[in-house]
Amino acid sequence: MSTPALYFFRILSVMIIMPLAFIVIYPVVYMVLPEMTARLADPPRDLAVFLIFDAVSVPLFGIWIYYRMRHNVSEKGIKENRDTRDVL
Repeated sequence: MSTPALYFFRILSVMIIMPLAFIVIYPVVYMVLPEMTARLADPPRDLAVFLIFDAVSVPLFGIWIYYRMRHNVSEKGIKENRDTRDVL
């Protein structure tokens, strides 16, 4: 499997697992909240906000990790990683 495909499937897996974990954990947290705070909770809205955050942040983070990995295995990246000179 190529590296871009591997990163694609990792990002897709995280984008599926995170909402499922939210759906499992949210009711437990909701039950632990004090009654006054629990009245303010809106599970559908909170899930929608979480899904929007998940849909934006996970791909961007995955792309950043992928390009960082590509840079680190390039000739320039290897040279930068092995450079032990002080920058001052």
